[in-house]
Amino acid sequence: MKMYFQAVAVLCISLFRGSSSNHYESSYANREKIKVPPPPVSTNISKGKNAYQSCNYNESGYNHASAAVDGNRDGDLNSNNHSVASTCSEKNAWWTVWLGGSFVITKIFVWNRTDCCSERITKGGHLDINNKKHFVDQVFFSYPPRQMYAYNFRSVIGDEIDIVLPDGIINIAEVEVYGCRDLQTTKSPTKAPTKSPTKSPTNAPTTPPTKAPTITPTNAPTKFPTQSPTHSPTKSPTKSPTKAPTEAPTNAPTKSPTKSPTKKTTTSPAPKTYENDWKICFDDTNWCNVNGFMTGMYRNENGEDGIDCIDKAESADAPFNLRGGSSCYKADWYKADWKIFAKVGGSLCNNGYYMRGMHRKSKRKSKNDGGGGGQGLHLIDKANCCKPNAQKGGWGTCYDLNVGSSFDSKGWSKCATGSYMAGFYRSNCDNLYCIERFKCCKMGAKKAYYDSPEDMPEAVNTSEA
Repeated sequence: MKMYFQAVAVLCISLFRGSSSNHYESSYANREKIKVPPPPVSTNISKGKNAYQSCNYNESGYNHASAAVDGNRDGDLNSNNHSVASTCSEKNAWWTVWLGGSFVITKIFVWNRTDCCSERITKGGHLDINNKKHFVDQVFFSYPPRQMYAYNFRSVIGDEIDIVLPDGIINIAEVEVYGCRDLQTTKSPTKAPTKSPTKSPTNAPTTPPTKAPTITPTNAPTKFPTQSPTHSPTKSPTKSPTKAPTEAPTNAPTKSPTKSPTKKTTTSPAPKTYENDWKICFDDTNWCNVNGFMTGMYRNENGEDGIDCIDKAESADAPFNLRGGSSCYKADWYKADWKIFAKVGGSLCNNGYYMRGMHRKSKRKSKNDGGGGGQGLHLIDKANCCKPNAQKGGWGTCYDLNVGSSFDSKGWSKCATGSYMAGFYRSNCDNLYCIERFKCCKMGAKKAYYDSPEDMPEAVNTSEA
């Protein structure tokens, strides 16, 4: 099998290899960068495939993610071709294309925007190759900006191409991916026995017997006996074979066959957490947003006890099973909740949504402008409320976190690990210490498995007009 994969990789590389004068080695052992792309011999496997992006800059139907895989390299965003994909201006903007299966990738061309702003992609932007949700390889877009970035890969297998920008707008005219289909199984049994048993029975027995019993039973007895018996006999023959073997033998045979094989439990990685600097964010009219979703706030002390004492916000990505795009709306706490929030009560995101940021509605005036010396709680007039697109329904388990003491003085007030802020409650005053409770909620259940990429919900524009 190893020789087979090597043969496939060699075949793909031979199809796409250009003149050696157009190549130079990079610092990665399995990748070359090329200055000028040779004429492609094979089909562009990304053309017309399903593409998505974190946010649509233009909601009228133009400049969506699919514009970068339409086969048009025109880099003018304002042309009638509408062939440049554009996200909103946001943190961790992303664009992705699903190739519809695993391919041995040999070359990738990324065509940049040309009418302006071509330097945007060079500000930390990078291209990632993933296969079956596992990271495979990565390249960065170098400065000075180019009309076209071209990369050559050796024996890299992937089914998804991502472009990520830490902060800003992604503008790309076209992404072209060239390679060969990754064929993982042969159509007929091997002529000689493999070094280890096959995962599933072959259509016919191998010519010589295997050295050890196969992991799964064959449809019919083998023509030749195995050289050694099974590891441990069962007390009595099973009525019918199990659908698949257990991943490891049990300590003792079961009295009767199980209805289905045992499943190996996996532990999902913990969501990434962030500490967001808000030290001067509330000093003036401004949106104060975070990466991911808010989980807590850090307050300082300056004598006035206003909202400008909020120096930091802690946040975290959605749980691993809910990762992907998100949908957001601006909760109007000034119009809808003014009478409540300016006095006593709570200001919350809608059920199923979690806080991503808050907005100060006016510039700092004087100490007579409400409590907190012109920095009163009533100046928080909006909240950026978001939910993962993969979430089904509303919040999970929620509770009220009592911050009546912790938020009265310098320090952190945080929801428990795995819970996210969905709003907060205040008492009858306008100072920062009047925030009494955070509403903390776990995220809801994941939607049913999407049968195809077309079923995935589109991300919405979360940029401020």
